[in-house]
Amino acid sequence: MAELANNKKAVDTVILELKDLSTIADYFVICSGDNTAQIKAIAESIDEYFSKKKVFPIGKEGLDFARWVLIDYGDISGPSGDPHEPRKRDDWMGVLQSVINGFDVTRHTLSNFRFVISDDEISCRAYLTADHVIFNDLDLPFIGPEEVVTVVGEYNNHYRKIDGKWKIIKSALDVNWSSGNLGLFETAGQRTAAQTAG
Repeated sequence: MAELANNKKAVDTVILELKDLSTIADYFVICSGDNTAQIKAIAESIDEYFSKKKVFPIGKEGLDFARWVLIDYGDISGPSGDPHEPRKRDDWMGVLQSVINGFDVTRHTLSNFRFVISDDEISCRAYLTADHVIFNDLDLPFIGPEEVVTVVGEYNNHYRKIDGKWKIIKSALDVNWSSGNLGLFETAGQRTAAQTAG
C-alpha cells in the first residue's frame, strides 16, 4: 500500500506495524499529498489495485473532496472478525492501551453525541479531538510541534442488548484530519512494546 502511494508521489509516508501491539489492525499506512488532486490519485490507485485482486474496503471516507481520505480494509468488530460478537472488556482495553500507554500525555475530548435508538440496538456518533504527546524532556513539560500529534474525527459506536446488558459490538473512528508529528504513533507503539516486554 505504501509503495502504491509513493508511486503517486505521496509524501511523509509512515507504516505503523501494530500486529504485536493491537488487535485493531496489523498495519496503518499514513501519507500526505500536496493537493486534493494528488490525494485523490493516491486513494484511487490503492482502491484500484485492491479491487483488481477482489479485495474491497469495508469503508471509504473523504474521497469526494479529497482533503483527507480514509480507506479501511479491515474489520475491528471483534477478535474473531464476527460483527455479531461483542468484544470482551479486556480486548477493548488492550486495543486502547496498545497505543495510548506509549504516550506521556493523551487528551481526548468528545462532544456533540448523536444517538439512534431501536429496540435492541443503539448507535452513537461523537466528535473527537485527541492530542497525543511525547515530551523531549519530561522535566520541561512544554510542547513543541515535534512532540504532539492531533487527531480530529468522529467515533461511531454500536451497542446491542445482550443478556439484559448493553455491549459494544462495533467501534470505528472516522479520521477527518490529523496534524503534527505522525511518527509519534510508531514511537508510542515501540514504547508500549518495550514496557510489555520488560
